[in-house]
Amino acid sequence: MRVFQQAPFEAVENNKGFCGNITGLKDCPRTHNENTKYNQGLMILILVPTICLVLILIMIVGILIFLRRTKKKETEPPKPVNHPPFAIWSYDGKMMYETIIDAVDDFDSKHVIEVGGCGTVYRAELPTGESVAIKKFNTQEPDEWVDFKSFENEVRALTGTRRHNIVKLYGFCAHPRHAFLVYEFIDGGSLRNLLNDAEKMKELDWCKRANVIKGVADALSYLHHDCLEPIVHRDLSSSNVLLCDVYSFGIVTLEVMMGKHSGDLISLTSRSNVKELANYVILDQRNQPPSDHMAEVVKFCVELALMCVNANPSTRPSMRQVSIELSNIITS
Repeated sequence: MRVFQQAPFEAVENNKGFCGNITGLKDCPRTHNENTKYNQGLMILILVPTICLVLILIMIVGILIFLRRTKKKETEPPKPVNHPPFAIWSYDGKMMYETIIDAVDDFDSKHVIEVGGCGTVYRAELPTGESVAIKKFNTQEPDEWVDFKSFENEVRALTGTRRHNIVKLYGFCAHPRHAFLVYEFIDGGSLRNLLNDAEKMKELDWCKRANVIKGVADALSYLHHDCLEPIVHRDLSSSNVLLCDVYSFGIVTLEVMMGKHSGDLISLTSRSNVKELANYVILDQRNQPPSDHMAEVVKFCVELALMCVNANPSTRPSMRQVSIELSNIITS
């Protein structure tokens, strides 16, 4: 009551049961509510710092684990990649370009494996240990890329081509400084190199030559007739197994059977008929003359090649016809 709260100590000092907040009196015992509030405050005072301390410890441990894993990744050697080298890199053009430039030492001549009319082919060994062939186009001014979109679409179509007798195209780079295609590297070399090696040509018997011709025909037939969008090679020659693909196939076939580059035969095709051209075709003398069924196969291949180089394009067979006919006679 207010009267007791405001009373001086002298007024209540001899009353043994009195308690309160008057100076000289003992404190009254706490009520249940006051005890509860006190305990809650004490718990908060203990729990909050404890929880904060636990969170800080968890953060420190997490940071230490992250740093340890990062350091471990940096020290571990890179694991070999089983995918085609540019299946992943195609998402980072800058990385792909810089990796290629480093691998061929900025297109140093020591990495050259073939020089052609359209460009130069280099061998590049990637950090993964895999080798790829880089076909670098001859330098062109930016305004010379007239139909770049069409070129890009065709390249993208080729990257999806999967056939055993067609070299895989992994991707391309069209940079203001360099433009190149990235191919699977085939260690055996080109047909052109084989034609220039007399010793190796001796090992190429008539059966092997017929199968080389059939393989080229099958590949061209696939590109012309079996792709979602027909693809024309445009640069077929013995150096990458030029003109119309069918015509070029005929020239390559004659080179395989003659065992040398066709030379003057190309100029003769524009002004001679098939019978006249046949007189210029001399089979490779380093092999024994074909006999029995193989003689028929060789004769058929030469006749088919002469049909392909006919001066009148409308009389040339399609690559599908060529592929089917070769399959029939070689496998019969």
